[in-house]
Amino acid sequence: MKTHKTRYWQIKIPDDWQVESDPDCEILYQQDGPGELHISAVHMDQDVDDQTLQDMAGDHIQSGADAEDVDLGQFDGLFLDYESKGEYWREWYLRRGPLLLYVSYACELKHEGEEDDVVEMMLESLCVV
Repeated sequence: MKTHKTRYWQIKIPDDWQVESDPDCEILYQQDGPGELHISAVHMDQDVDDQTLQDMAGDHIQSGADAEDVDLGQFDGLFLDYESKGEYWREWYLRRGPLLLYVSYACELKHEGEEDDVVEMMLESLCVV
């Protein structure tokens, strides 16, 4: 396992996973794996509240996705998964104080669930810097 650290947060990832930094997010993936994990962060002026999380997930909830409460590492928030245009999506809207993380994982529908365990393990290691 190795640690990837950003300005606001850090995560542990398996040695065979790669990280690319984009101006808007961090992209984590296994070289020949089926999907990608994207993590973006916003540091708000005040603590992130329930309404902010609900608003962010609102379009998917209105489209029928079930949002579940989740605790991952030092963060809590909402999780949902859904299918769209032949892809399997998992999204997390996470917070810790004023730090808001939007996390998404996508892969082709035929690969649904293949990386769920490793993605969950990585997200359990999330912590603030």
